[in-house]
Amino acid sequence: MEAACARAQERSSADSREIGAGIRRVVAAWNNSSTEAGLLLAQELRRKFPKNGDVANVLAQALLRMSPPRWSDADRELEAARRLGCSKPELVLDAIKTKTELQDWQGLYELTRKLTSNSPSRDVPLNAIAAVEKIMAKTSRQRLDQALFNTLASMRFEFAREYVAALEHLSPRAGDKLKVFEGTVRLADAGVFLFPIVKTGLSALQTWWGDVERRPVVDLAACGILSRQLSRLENIERQLVSSNVSSRHVATISNARRDLAYRGAKLSAS
Repeated sequence: MEAACARAQERSSADSREIGAGIRRVVAAWNNSSTEAGLLLAQELRRKFPKNGDVANVLAQALLRMSPPRWSDADRELEAARRLGCSKPELVLDAIKTKTELQDWQGLYELTRKLTSNSPSRDVPLNAIAAVEKIMAKTSRQRLDQALFNTLASMRFEFAREYVAALEHLSPRAGDKLKVFEGTVRLADAGVFLFPIVKTGLSALQTWWGDVERRPVVDLAACGILSRQLSRLENIERQLVSSNVSSRHVATISNARRDLAYRGAKLSAS
């Protein structure tokens, strides 16, 4: 038993050394601007070590470096790399970019949904906004089957919720809550007018302004920022009206906007 374990460990160490050397050869090819050679080397390495996640990842990288990038093949290898336990930091960002290019919204949603709570990265969950904007562009410029349109619309709202949740998670301090409101404005620009999302953004704006009011010195720059945000909020309010949102919900937004305008004017005059 001990001898068998020793042999297995020796083989593992030898494989690790060979894999490391192989990956270095791929990178060297890239550094010499030889993407074709890099791809061939990565493919050979993948055939030799089919159960290694880092090897699958380097092949995905090689596929993405081709001109044009081989998105579908790269997506397959990135999936394999994650399944095989690769933990390279670039893997997830490449996976998000690839799924966005392929318009694999369901796959992208599943990926970002899992990462929102588990990943400390600031970049990963916020890529949801790119999906929202791409779906908006697709639905606005093409005539789509009703079922496909409904599916895309639903996915857009799911990504929007993930985006706002991510912004809230990344902006825990009251003074940072303005970023959450600005995110809801960006969603509105992409055609997302869900009242719960707008309400979250409004609450964030109120929290931010409360923090400004508690500052020991009057912040006139913040007063100017508030004025601009209230103009944006008024635009969203009009869009909610045209979207046939409940008048009670619209009144909630309108009353809060007027209250903030009064508080802003009062602070700037003090």
